[in-house]
Amino acid sequence: MKKIALAVALLATAGAANAATLFGGSLSGSQQSTPNASTATGYGSVLLSDDMNSVTVNLGWNGLSAPAAAGHIHCCAAPGSNGPVAIDLEPVAAITGSADGIFDLTLASTYAGGFLAANGGTGASARTAFLAGLTGGKAYFNLHNRNFPAGEIRGQIAAVPEPATWAMLIAGFGMVGSAMRRRTAATV
Repeated sequence: MKKIALAVALLATAGAANAATLFGGSLSGSQQSTPNASTATGYGSVLLSDDMNSVTVNLGWNGLSAPAAAGHIHCCAAPGSNGPVAIDLEPVAAITGSADGIFDLTLASTYAGGFLAANGGTGASARTAFLAGLTGGKAYFNLHNRNFPAGEIRGQIAAVPEPATWAMLIAGFGMVGSAMRRRTAATV
């Protein structure tokens, strides 16, 4: 039993070393801090580099009531509450479109002025705050347009488990279950 537990622990930690972390979120009008009846949808992803110094952001949407005028990652607020703009995106001014970019989290110029000022005024201090919000589930995407200046659709950003993580977890449960079955059979 101890050998199986050790093997499961080693498998779990082996996959975690030097691996980029993927975060994602679905966007809708119902997630706005004042929910709206928008039928628009969207999905965004944030890939945090293994050294935690950069993010690759991809955001797509469909069916806005007016072309996108602004898009952001806000941080740091729980679902249903508002946080300041942390990183500005440059969305395509379209009803259906996308925005993407690679952002260096160590640079002060990556962050919106208000977020930077509220979090120590340096790239390092803003990075620390942003990473805490991102990994703590307190960052969100928001798309704005002329019909919804406060945002038509919004989506909280959360960690997305990797397929390899799921495979290790399932294999680990299988090994533990098998060991428990053998142990029960041996004691009967």
